[in-house]
Amino acid sequence: MRPAPLLFVGVILGALVWYFAIVGLLTVMAAGPNDDAPPSVTSLLPTSEVEGRDLLDVPPYPDARRTEYRRTPFGDLTRIEIEYRTDASLADVRTFYRSELSRHGWRVVHAHLDREESALVIVREPRMGRLVIKAIDGMVEIEIELDLPLSNRGTTTGR
Repeated sequence: MRPAPLLFVGVILGALVWYFAIVGLLTVMAAGPNDDAPPSVTSLLPTSEVEGRDLLDVPPYPDARRTEYRRTPFGDLTRIEIEYRTDASLADVRTFYRSELSRHGWRVVHAHLDREESALVIVREPRMGRLVIKAIDGMVEIEIELDLPLSNRGTTTGR
């Protein structure tokens, strides 16, 4: 006579599992398809760029959006800081800059690479800079910082 109470408990537990599964499904359906859904990567990209100029010899990744631009006097140098965001893959952005830096005569004098970030110190006499490529929130952020002699002209273009 003992198996009957265990069978009863099993039936009750099974019924409760089905009850909560159905209630959960109905709750999700009532909330609507996009309520509380995280934004897509494309919706996180800005729709327009901030004012600024792109560099001719460290070009932006194709279709990347400029999100920051600063040009600051720094002693006898001018520091240019530009940040871009793209929905491209980290591997594609790394490959692009590896090719572009070489094509424009930059030397990588120090590199820190890991799974989600690349940080490079780059030199093209008399200029020196830093390029950081990192995965953030499903996007890739590209930070370029260059120190240019004040007499250096013709390194930017107005995109």
